[in-house]
Amino acid sequence: MKKKKLLLVDDDPDFLQDLSFLLQDNYECLTAQNTADALVLIQNENPQAVLLDLMLGDENGLETLDK
Repeated sequence: MKKKKLLLVDDDPDFLQDLSFLLQDNYECLTAQNTADALVLIQNENPQAVLLDLMLGDENGLETLDK
């Protein structure tokens, strides 16, 4: 069975690595550390869900959600 894609967005690379490790058995985890990369991955990879940090370094996560 093909794993569903999950996009993890956080400006802390260690947190992204740890969370990806925890979820990798059930999901294909994509990661982004900023808004621009997250939006590109959403358009190109079409993930089924996005886990988005509200306190991103370059932008508020709610602003990213609006885009």
